[in-house]
Order: sequence, then structure tokens, then C-alpha cells
Amino acid sequence: MYLFDSLGAWDPIYYSVVQLERNGVSYKRAYSYDKYGQKYLEAPRDILSFGKNDIWLTSYMHWDGSEFKTKSFINPLFVENKMWGTSSTDFYTVGNNGEIAHYQNGAWYNITSNTTQEIHDIWGAPDKKTILCAVSSKYHGGEQKILKISGNQADTILWSTGRAAYSLWTDKGFPVFVCGEGIFTNKSNIWKEVPGFSVNYSNQIRGTGLNNIFVAGDFGLFLHYNGSTWKSYDDFNGKVMTFISIAVKGNMIVAVGGDGRKAYLVEGTLK
Repeated sequence: MYLFDSLGAWDPIYYSVVQLERNGVSYKRAYSYDKYGQKYLEAPRDILSFGKNDIWLTSYMHWDGSEFKTKSFINPLFVENKMWGTSSTDFYTVGNNGEIAHYQNGAWYNITSNTTQEIHDIWGAPDKKTILCAVSSKYHGGEQKILKISGNQADTILWSTGRAAYSLWTDKGFPVFVCGEGIFTNKSNIWKEVPGFSVNYSNQIRGTGLNNIFVAGDFGLFLHYNGSTWKSYDDFNGKVMTFISIAVKGNMIVAVGGDGRKAYLVEGTLK
């Protein structure tokens, strides 16, 4: 994220983290060190929080309440897309080329995915009995499938829609909701498409329960499911902006994205 300096010109050094505060927002630069000790400015793709003083940025960087520190490395060439886990000592990260890694008690373990496709998202039930990954390429075709992690292996499960899967969500392992080229639910071991929405524009799905699920995507797509019906928030719908990530906690919703010229951070409250 680039900001204007005091003279109105672009600051050439970008910011990589935005922190929401009660009186506005603040911008931070997360610096990391490679395995050779060289300092560089991190550009994280995802944030995983276990508390205000226990936050991970695509797994290498850890915020302890006062500063970002490089904690560990998987593979320096591992392009990480998303993370999910239950604690700061037990979480997963997925990336391009079918890469999945499990961080547990300070050590990394690679998980075999049997794909070289992009893994866009990972989500699991709190009991960790169901951990799923969405596999598809947005630009190059190839495999389109859902993976389920079991131990050190990720096996393909039923995904017979013929559509790309970019994101998924479940609260207790079943039912499962998937978005990407359309929005799908699996409530009886059969994938059914949610009617009435474009097949191309949904990028991420998140929720807190089966009656509180959000989907965000391209052209300002912003949807809410209350357990029986889907509602589109027309404040954003149709605008030239792309939501790339969304988070929900309690009745608070935050989405981030951009339109190619500037970044957007949208915060809302569900009433």
C-alpha cells in the first residue's frame, strides 16, 4: 500500500499492514529477514490472529504486540496464499504449486497434496477433524477440486460441479460452503448451486455460523446469508472494485480490496 507523503507525492516505500483503531487506522511496515540475514519489506497475503498480541502474517512474520519478528521458514520459494489454525503453535498454510505445510510446536511439516495447482484457501472445523482446501487456477485452467487434510496427506473429495473453487467455509465440518465460479452448498453429500448470482465473481467466503455467512468478490460483490435467504449489499454491487478477502467476528465484518488505483478497507456491523 502506497501513501502520499507530506508534499503530496507517492511515498516510494510501501506499507504492508493496516491496523484498525478506535480513532481511525494506522499503517505499518513489516520487515523480515531471509535465511542469509538480509532485511526486506514483507508483502503478506494473509493474516492469522489468535489475539491482539499474537498475529501471524503468512506464517513467517509474528506480531507480539510491539513489533514484527521473523519466526520461522518453510521454503523461501513457498508463495503462501492463506492460513488457518487453532493456535499459534498449530496452524496450516497453503500456496501455489499445491504446497501445504503444517506448523506445530515450532517445526514445519510438509503435507502431500498430489497437485501442482494453486491452493487459494484453507479452512477447518474447530475440532480439526475437517480441514479443507480450495484448489483452482484463476487464469490458467487446470484442476478444480477440494482437498481434505488427513495427517500428512491431502486427499481429493467429491467436487462434481465443473467450476473453479476459490474459497470455502464450514463451522463444524458439515455442511460446507464453497465460492468461486458460483456459490455452492453441500448439505446432503450433494453439491447444489445457490441460484441468482454470477458464476465468475466470488472470491472469499467466511462466517460465524450457519445463519451468518458472507461472500465478497469482484465488481463490489458483497452478500450475506442469514440461514434461509441471501442478501446483496447494493452499496458496492456493480462498482469497479474487487474484494479479495473478508473476515467476520461476532457482528463485525471487515473486507479489503481495490480497484487498480486505490485500496479499499470496508468495516461494517451486522444489526
